[in-house]
Amino acid sequence: MTNAGRAQALVIGLTLMGCVGEDPVPQHVEWVRVDGKPLTSQFNRDSTACRSDTQKANRAGDVGLSEKQAKAIDDAFARCMANRGYVEHRQDLR
Repeated sequence: MTNAGRAQALVIGLTLMGCVGEDPVPQHVEWVRVDGKPLTSQFNRDSTACRSDTQKANRAGDVGLSEKQAKAIDDAFARCMANRGYVEHRQDLR
């Protein structure tokens, strides 16, 4: 499995883990590189490109989105970032 494939599997796993339980726990989310190296200025360019691509795909914008639509947009962004070698790291705030 390639690094991008592993990153996607990890993102999907983390997403599914977040769906378990009745009471959502507030979380701090940060992005890390799959290879463990520190983030560079390339991260900002990748994040901007992924956000732009995600927004272009969803012409509705942020106003009036259902929870399901907002989650789909977040998931698309996470997939884009995974394809570029990043994964979300979530930490519970409780």
